[in-house]
Amino acid sequence: TPCTQPVSDFWHHDHREHTFHMGEPWAGEMQGSIQFYAYPNEHLADHFDCDSAHACDFMAAGQSYVKGVDWSYEEVATAATVENCKAKCVQTPQCTGIDVRNDGQHCTFWFSGNCDVAHRAQNPGWVPVKHWTTCTRRCSSHATTSTLMAPPQSTLAPVTPSPLTTAATPPPVPETTGLPAVVGESPDQGPNLDARCQAGYFAVYKDL
Repeated sequence: TPCTQPVSDFWHHDHREHTFHMGEPWAGEMQGSIQFYAYPNEHLADHFDCDSAHACDFMAAGQSYVKGVDWSYEEVATAATVENCKAKCVQTPQCTGIDVRNDGQHCTFWFSGNCDVAHRAQNPGWVPVKHWTTCTRRCSSHATTSTLMAPPQSTLAPVTPSPLTTAATPPPVPETTGLPAVVGESPDQGPNLDARCQAGYFAVYKDL
């Protein structure tokens, strides 16, 4: 319907200062929730673009406009004016524009963007006329600061990740006490062990 826009457009285009931004990447787990709010139509004031020299002749346009689908009208008790037809259009969610004969007693309502004054010659039945005003309903792209509520604070609460499991303490290097030693050398002098004892030493260490 007129005067609405996707929530993503509302935040990212008109209200960037309220957009949530995440900080540095978080390697651990995170728990929390964010509430998203959509604002009703009245926060976006609408207005009308008008052309007082042209109108869409929905009758002469053949089957281009279907009554009840593309357009409709409402009789008024007194002479129709552009302003009171605008007011009636705003009260009708599907209304996207109006045609008003200055000395008439009815308001014509356009639906689904038909007879948009911005398209002009592209509109079927678009003709120059006198004593008619054609208006297309527009929406403001900015909400007023008096009605805009601040977005809720994020309740994201990072959970401290569990400490990484440390590797098991490696087994101590086997002692060489008791291994046969070269004659004249101390038993704890590894480099002086003979080849057979060195091979046995490393085999024991590898198996642990």
